Amino acid sequence: EQGHNFVLGSMPTAATEGSNCITQGVMVRADATIDGVPSGLFEGIPRDFYCLNPAFLNSYDEAVFGNDSHCPFDPTNPPSTRHIVSGLISILAPQSSANTALVSNVNALTSDGVGNCLVGMFAYDGSKYNANYACDVFDWGNGWNGFVRVTYDASGMSCSPNQLSFSGINADISTNNFSNCSPGSFAVISGTVTTPNPNNRYLTSATLAMEGLVLWKMLVLPTVVLLLALQVRGMELLASV
Repeated sequence: EQGHNFVLGSMPTAATEGSNCITQGVMVRADATIDGVPSGLFEGIPRDFYCLNPAFLNSYDEAVFGNDSHCPFDPTNPPSTRHIVSGLISILAPQSSANTALVSNVNALTSDGVGNCLVGMFAYDGSKYNANYACDVFDWGNGWNGFVRVTYDASGMSCSPNQLSFSGINADISTNNFSNCSPGSFAVISGTVTTPNPNNRYLTSATLAMEGLVLWKMLVLPTVVLLLALQVRGMELLASV
């Protein structure tokens, strides 16, 4: 994509003319001159990125303006197109202060990483908490392949599924909804596993399973007391020694 020239710099309050932007400050500093061209350092910057390197700034107030600690893609190999995958997150639950706090921590991410999705404010419609989400996905010419996942405090709620997979996305798509979400209850199981010969055996792992499907596994060190939190009923606890 076509780049642009973009500079962040500090100027005197009285410097209000447009010409001041190219005749003062960082634009005419010696380290901004490339191949004899004043301000050549700032030519052709990709449109999605701004130069915030401390050595090239007069000043930058992070507390006021902020910045991202990561990039959504490699700036040396930018995608040809950005698409938006959007939809609705619905959580079936009675309205309460506890559930309101629970849904406030719901977020989303893509297989490209965190920071590419925005989740709106949740509103209650009488039976469900609903919020729209939108995720940026990046197409290098052959469509985007990946997933969108909804994230939350798994000790208090769950979504089934909590991840939607996509392939060959080459345009914006909507109505990709997470509509089967609800809070749940959990129980704590604790205890001690005894063995016939405690001198040469100890608990090495614990597995949470349901109908033959392994849902969770924990490695256990010697002398550690077994402590598990279950969110779904009807599971079987297996211990290995």
